[in-house]
Parts: sequence; structure tokens; C-alpha cells
Amino acid sequence: HKPLFVRLSVEDNAGWGPAQSARLATILKAKGVDVIDCSSGGISEVAPILGKEIKYNYQVPLAEYVRAHADIMTMAVGLIIHGDQAEQILRDKQADLIAVGREILNNPNWPMDAALKLGVEGPFRNVPAQFGYWLG
Repeated sequence: HKPLFVRLSVEDNAGWGPAQSARLATILKAKGVDVIDCSSGGISEVAPILGKEIKYNYQVPLAEYVRAHADIMTMAVGLIIHGDQAEQILRDKQADLIAVGREILNNPNWPMDAALKLGVEGPFRNVPAQFGYWLG
């Protein structure tokens, strides 16, 4: 069984919101979907972020809502740029997975940096030698 992810725009400010997304996620789970990647916006001319404060974790509540109301694993996005920030989302059970998009583009070493800052022992141990030379 390979995991199947579906990315949903959980909120669009045009009539679609977390409650509708949770219902859809329940249907998708019954069809074999394993994870809902929870985002918002980009599907109508009304941007859901207009008028809202953009801050760290700003879309995490969407993942938390779908997770709680659809009993399905969720992936959180939305200005998650620090390892401890991502870890706290997971510990608080707001989501099951974290997607780090723009920050990875900004810092391709983010996984190693986060692991070091979180105290993971020997995070470079799993990097093949032929790829790890530039990390040192």
C-alpha cells in the first residue's frame, strides 16, 4: 500500500470552508485517501488571506480542524519555517505531517539544520558520503 495524499484548499472565502472540507475528507478517506494536505486559497478570485494576519502557522488550524472532524491524517502548511515550530505542531497533534515548501527553497539544508537544533544525534549519519561533502 502506497500512501495517497490529496491537497485541499480547505477554505476559499467563496462558500467553501473547513466544515465542507472535513466532509469531503471523510468521503476521500472511504475511497482510500490516507492524508489530506491542508492549504487555503488560490481557487477563486477571493483570496482567503486578505484581511487576515499572516503569521507563523497561519494555516495550521485548517489541518487541525480537518484532522479532528474527519478522522484522517493531515499535513500542515503555512509559514512553518523552524524545526521546533514544526515539532510543536506534531506534539500538539494539530497535524500528522508538516510540509515545508518555501523555506526548503530558501535553505536546502533545512532538514539537517532542524535536526541539529532539535538535538537529533548524528543527523548526517544517514546522508550518503557522495552527497554529504557540501554539508560540512
